[in-house]
Amino acid sequence: TAAADGTSAQVNVPLSFNGSNPWIILGSAFNPTLQIVPRLIHAQVDGVNLLRIDGYGFEEGSGSTYSFGQNSFSDLGFSDTEIDVIFSRDADNDTVLAYLDNYGLSDLIVSTSGGSSTIQTNWLKPNASDTLYDIAFTNDHVWIIDSGSLRKVRLQDGATIVSYQAVPGLSSGGLQVLNAPLDLAGVSIPIGSLLVTRSDGDLFAVSADDGQLLAHLDTDPFINAVGGVYSASQGVVFILDSTNNEIHAIGPNNGLSQGLLSVPLEITNGSLALDPSDDSIWIATDESGDVVRLNFDGLEVQRFDASLQGVLGGITGIDFNDAGYLLASTRRNAIYLVDPDELPLRLSPQYVLSSIAYFPSFANQDIVHWAKTQAVGIWSVAGLPSELLAILSAVEIRYANLGSSLLGLITNNSILLDDDAAGLGWGYDYDNNSEESANGTIDLVSVLLHEMGHILGLDDHSAGASSSLMFNKLKPRETRRPSAQDVDKAIAIWNPKN
Repeated sequence: TAAADGTSAQVNVPLSFNGSNPWIILGSAFNPTLQIVPRLIHAQVDGVNLLRIDGYGFEEGSGSTYSFGQNSFSDLGFSDTEIDVIFSRDADNDTVLAYLDNYGLSDLIVSTSGGSSTIQTNWLKPNASDTLYDIAFTNDHVWIIDSGSLRKVRLQDGATIVSYQAVPGLSSGGLQVLNAPLDLAGVSIPIGSLLVTRSDGDLFAVSADDGQLLAHLDTDPFINAVGGVYSASQGVVFILDSTNNEIHAIGPNNGLSQGLLSVPLEITNGSLALDPSDDSIWIATDESGDVVRLNFDGLEVQRFDASLQGVLGGITGIDFNDAGYLLASTRRNAIYLVDPDELPLRLSPQYVLSSIAYFPSFANQDIVHWAKTQAVGIWSVAGLPSELLAILSAVEIRYANLGSSLLGLITNNSILLDDDAAGLGWGYDYDNNSEESANGTIDLVSVLLHEMGHILGLDDHSAGASSSLMFNKLKPRETRRPSAQDVDKAIAIWNPKN
């Protein structure tokens, strides 16, 4: 479509187009180059060694590159077996299937001859040969149990640093990097050593420096062990038993049972992790995405669904990093970084669609900026002080395919929005009753206001007034606004002395 004065034109490019293309304009000496930058919508680990990237404008061959931090993979031709660009959803060149041995925990950058685009990821792929049965974090590395070996893997690229075969008969089991000294079978084991729980419940201490076996304890009860951690505050090793869905408390000196805790999950494979506070333990299973926190009396104190943060394929190992985020490995041989405190906002159940179409509503970043400005302004009118408004103004807003009912959530102090509002599409000017607020769309400003409430420390609620800002479900065309009580709560959280 050309402007009347002939000085400009708008070109609507089909979704299947890609790359860098010379254009000829009839009757003009101006021959521009059309740069089609790939657009990334969603990326996930889709199977063992398989990465799926959804979007538009990908380019087969032609030296396209896929970068994860220190790793970079080039698609050199149509016969390349690592990278395959396909028709998958609604246009040619809308999906990439990548078969990669290992890559690091960082953003994914896709570059074609038309340009580059970035999408945030929360997983890495170590070069493991078998199922990751358990993991243990240390500094910027993670230890894994893989085919009977203990491997130390870099987070930046998934490469193996060292590999030890120190424990006889090791296949599945538990793994922990000790954060406190341990007396195992009468042997003093220093901090930083590896505590390995073999599948029969026996305990082994291994030097992380040279792979030497330091101590071995034969536990008295037979345990079908899939996880094990030592708690210095309790003086016992907790071992997860998949046979009876129980946790055994084992004395590290004599191997005798000191008690049992019942696990509120079905365990086939799974893992334990000691909470960084050493006041509770976390349990995960490959039967679901649920991760549960129990206190040492066996009472459930917290639960979250890791699948809402993209953890797919059944959880086989968990551990915390130094920042308090949870690392979770799966049967797909990937390790995910997730936030146990992430709180999602869902679409009201009666409006959930049976299938999701792609409505890339956020192609125009001006819309996101406008909606964010509106939301911060609404919090200002409600009485939020300037220092808290500055926090909201600095929040990053991203988007991805969150699934069939999720609208938004917070992660790493940023707001993550569903790319198509759970299939209904986003509306963003309800107050003025504009065209963008058509029937069946979700109010973008209301969702941002809700997620900003979480940034300020406000909790979801599922009972009481469904029209309040922090109610955890939202209907199409429904608008929510913060109340004076919401502002007072936020101020009390950030300034408790007042």
